[in-house]
Amino acid sequence: MVDIKCLVCGESLEIPPYVDTEKYDGQVSCKACGSLLHIKLAGAKVQGYNLVPSKSPRITRKIEELLEELRRAGKQPDDK
Repeated sequence: MVDIKCLVCGESLEIPPYVDTEKYDGQVSCKACGSLLHIKLAGAKVQGYNLVPSKSPRITRKIEELLEELRRAGKQPDDK
């Protein structure tokens, strides 16, 4: 089972049945917040994923809020 958390809301992404988890390089949307993520899977394992830039004001606002929370916590967005 492939487990990917949305980079905007943190919810687990539901991988659609049409996605071949053995080899997939494409986009999946988060059902919780509507964000679009580009994912790369190989051998049923996550090779990488990132947020696809959006022009949606709701998503843009949520990203800005999350980045501000990180700044207040003294972290950079790419910190682990």
